[in-house]
Amino acid sequence: MKKIKIRQMEIGDGIPKIALPIQSTAEDVLARIPGANADFLEFRADAFYEGNSEGVLAALHKLRERTDLPILFTFRTAAEGGPKAIGDIAYKELLAAAVDTKDPDFVDIELMRRTFDEALAYAHAKHVPVVASFHDFDGTPAESRMVRLMEEMESRGADVAKIAVMPGKLADVRDALTVQAKEKVDLDIPSLVISMGQMGVRSRLDAGIFGAAFTFGCMPGYASAPGQTDTIFLRKELERRREFGGHLFLTGFMGTGKSTVAKELARTMGVPMIEMDEEIERREGRTIKSIFDRDGEEAFRDIETDLLLSLAGHSRSIVSCGGGVVLREKNRAVMKCLGTVINLTATPETLYERLKDEADKRPVLRGHTSPEGIADLYERRRPSYEAAMDASVATDGRTVEEICRQIQNAESSVLQERTF
Repeated sequence: MKKIKIRQMEIGDGIPKIALPIQSTAEDVLARIPGANADFLEFRADAFYEGNSEGVLAALHKLRERTDLPILFTFRTAAEGGPKAIGDIAYKELLAAAVDTKDPDFVDIELMRRTFDEALAYAHAKHVPVVASFHDFDGTPAESRMVRLMEEMESRGADVAKIAVMPGKLADVRDALTVQAKEKVDLDIPSLVISMGQMGVRSRLDAGIFGAAFTFGCMPGYASAPGQTDTIFLRKELERRREFGGHLFLTGFMGTGKSTVAKELARTMGVPMIEMDEEIERREGRTIKSIFDRDGEEAFRDIETDLLLSLAGHSRSIVSCGGGVVLREKNRAVMKCLGTVINLTATPETLYERLKDEADKRPVLRGHTSPEGIADLYERRRPSYEAAMDASVATDGRTVEEICRQIQNAESSVLQERTF
């Protein structure tokens, strides 16, 4: 991922940078900025706009004179949740006027404005980086739409991509977090996906874990968006979450020995072990088979995703994953954000011997309990296992102790590579 250097700050390096929105230049507000411990200020031009640029630029200059922190110039339009409407031409001209003052260090441009490309080109001509943004205060778009929006921001030349959406249910927060995890891998520019409101607070607190390059806090009593968190508390939480050791995920086809190996690893390493299928049954109060039978596979996969997300920021554990958890691309992205993924393998012949009497306990084996059926199912899933893994360990003909030693060596190598 590219890093964006703005004054003394580098977006995309270290923990997420914290933005402090400024909607007033009253002396009491300006005096509190140093104590807020923010990395940069978001100058909310819409708070000062009265139909022309004079008041906006005067307030911007006053802020610039009082701080050496980087300033992001933002006009949040009424179309995207801001307090004031402005035409696309006037919006572009105001952004250009702000750029010309040299007071802001970078600018926010709403992707959906008709003049987005012109405004971006003007900012870049003046060597001013651009944050492309999209806001939905009424709901959370489908994951596929959020991914397309982020990719469009990058393809149209933005230096940073930002999406902020309003959740109506916890599943919306899940979608925002998984999109952020995916874009950490897929985008070459720094990004941020915020789920707003109290329901979405964890998208701010867990921003660093899921790959967000920056986030937004507030001074007490000066929140500019629902769910914003005090910058002092926010920094402490971002730092705390950075310290968590990272989970060790064991993936692989049914019968590769994940549960047995996970128990031994947990014992020898002195950390908790989570068996995903067992944990899901405990939380749901019903069996995996009953979840499949009553709600279907997609509902079960949603439960798997929720369980993975719940591990963010928790102390290190060994996680024995369900055989199909890697089938979802977003699950693969989440696991890579949360730790190291080791794929356990075995030959189809070994798998058949281990699984031939398991069809009643494993719904996805129905119709596949033959050497050929298991081999076919394994081959269909193999690309997903390989896409998810950081390393692979074969379990055929090895003792549990030998497998554990190789897993620990593999994890150590992965972590060293990430460091460099």
